Amino acid sequence: MEFLNNRSPVRRLSTTILCALAGLVLAGQALAGTTFGVADTRPVGMADDGAKFFDLMNDVGLVQDRLTVMWNPARPTQIPRRAELERAVQQATEHGVSIVFSVTQEKAGSLSGSPAAADQFAVWVALLANAFPDVTTFVIGNEFNQPKFFQPQFGSRCESLAGAAYMRVLAKSYDALHAVNPNLTVITSVSPRGNDACAARNNRSTSPVRFIHDMGVAYQAMHRDRPAFDEFGIHIYPNQSTDSIAKGYQWPKIGASNLDRLKQALWDAFVTTAQPVPDWQPAFLHYGQGVSALRPPKIWIGEIGWQVAVQTGPGSPYTGRESVETTSEANQAQIYPDLVRMMNCDPLVDGMLFYGFVDEPDLDRFQAGLLRADWTQRPSYETVKSAIAQAQSGCKSGLFQWHHLTSVLGGGVDFGKLKTSPLNQTWWGFSATAKEDAVYNAGIYKVDGRQLSQDGRAEIVRSLSGAGGPAPKLAARNVINAYWAPIVRFAEKPLPRGNYVYGIRIRAAMNLDRSRIFVSRPFQVGK
Repeated sequence: MEFLNNRSPVRRLSTTILCALAGLVLAGQALAGTTFGVADTRPVGMADDGAKFFDLMNDVGLVQDRLTVMWNPARPTQIPRRAELERAVQQATEHGVSIVFSVTQEKAGSLSGSPAAADQFAVWVALLANAFPDVTTFVIGNEFNQPKFFQPQFGSRCESLAGAAYMRVLAKSYDALHAVNPNLTVITSVSPRGNDACAARNNRSTSPVRFIHDMGVAYQAMHRDRPAFDEFGIHIYPNQSTDSIAKGYQWPKIGASNLDRLKQALWDAFVTTAQPVPDWQPAFLHYGQGVSALRPPKIWIGEIGWQVAVQTGPGSPYTGRESVETTSEANQAQIYPDLVRMMNCDPLVDGMLFYGFVDEPDLDRFQAGLLRADWTQRPSYETVKSAIAQAQSGCKSGLFQWHHLTSVLGGGVDFGKLKTSPLNQTWWGFSATAKEDAVYNAGIYKVDGRQLSQDGRAEIVRSLSGAGGPAPKLAARNVINAYWAPIVRFAEKPLPRGNYVYGIRIRAAMNLDRSRIFVSRPFQVGK
């Protein structure tokens, strides 16, 4: 596939025009703001088909509700609860609430149990779109990086399987839905967590950053000339509900304060493909794509929630015992409007849905709604209502600006004091670190004197980059696990008398093109 660039005279668009168009598109996005809603299937089957539910949504200013629709491979063309769904969608439409269908399989192994399952699922999704023409947004699957929702996560040799499997289902569903209506919006669903531990006793899951990487690898293997999704959907939860918004997660997980990590993961996985990425640049527009390709994919937070403590005992609508740590209603009432303001100031966030408008009464389930299980209002009901009303007039604190990294995140070295070493010394090394998984190649290079010239450094950089230059006297290669500072160790051999430098190239494991090179000052061996 030919890329447009300043050196391509054939089929070339003016970079100036492209940049202007991109600016107009991005400006339009900034003005559009973020849509707020809930992920709650409660209206389906209610006696009033959700009228009371949607009335309260209108009062808060919530305009989108995500309903879950399950696919059963034993009845691959049946739409479950169709009549109830039709009535709920009609009721939502009358209230000005847009419905999103989250379409997923009933069991974790349903889409991996048969070679034909993905095709059957895509056919069913198209049937659903034809049956509900007023529903224009579809979330494909649910948290495929979690074993509760998709299996297997790993193969017999610990190789990751879930990301590639999801991409196949996603691409087939995208094609089927866009054949029904090219204007439909197809969204992903990824969990913010994952342990990448294929040998764990339980919850053998895939972290979101690695899952996105695996999706990208599978996408490139397909040689697709069109996207596989329109928006990237992720669910955002704290590690503990007592955590603040700012706490987030360490790499490779993604929390509310780590959306820059999500954007970088999408860039790393898809930047050279037909799948649009954040931080769009004209150089990556494929010939034949329309102006719509200038629009970077939005982020859609399909679930978010901080669970709160509830009152139990006689007269309480709740049953069972709480299974997780919770926060207070007062704390939730501060966090939720902060989330509204935060997401409204990110031009790449299209929507944010609170998970559960009304609490589930079983305490082993989820209690993070604006309404308690008896439909009484939590303090967060009014604080969110106020925040959404304020958000209608735009971002008040300045829009977030993000640009992709070209180097490894947090890459650094400690070369030590580099004193003169005796001729019989055989231990050579230093420490290196990164804030994401990385790989490195390092060397010890002989130099002419106690000062390193610019030309000398350039030659060492060439060598570390694999582009020629001098060969190192000693070399080492290994990995750096995120947030660790391993010792870069070389073979235990003496070095001849002379002056030397350490050099290292650290590359991001998720995108080897992102790298950083460090060269030490010269040190002497032998006086």
